Amino acid sequence: MIKNIKNFFYYKSVLKKIEKELDEKFSIRIDSIYRMYTIFSMLPKEFNIYGDELFEAELKKYIKKVDTFLNERGLKELYGLSNQERLDDLNYKIVIRYKYLNTLKIANTAIILSVMSILGIILFFLL
Repeated sequence: MIKNIKNFFYYKSVLKKIEKELDEKFSIRIDSIYRMYTIFSMLPKEFNIYGDELFEAELKKYIKKVDTFLNERGLKELYGLSNQERLDDLNYKIVIRYKYLNTLKIANTAIILSVMSILGIILFFLL
C-alpha cells in the first residue's frame, strides 16, 4: 500500500510536468484528482462516408499514441483506462486514471469526513 501511495505521488508529479503538453498534443485535461480526460471526436462528414469502422480504428490509434506518450514520460504500468464511453455517434469520452488507487473514492470520502467534522464542531458549540 505504501508503494502504491509513493507511486501515486510520482504519477502526480509527472502529470504536473506534462500537463501542457498533454493538452496541446492530445486535448487531454487533468482534473483535481489527477484523472486525465478528453472527448475524442470525428467529423460528421468522415463518419457519414466511412462509418463506425474508421471511427473505432482512429480511436484505437489515438489511445495507442497517448499510451506511447505516457510510457515515454515514465508512467508505464501506473495508469489505466478507467472509462471509455460513447456519448453519441461522433464522440467518445475517455478517462485515464492512476491504476492502483481509486482517487475518486478517496476524494469523496475526504469530503464526507470534512463535512461531518465541521457539523460535529458546530453541534458541539451549539449544545
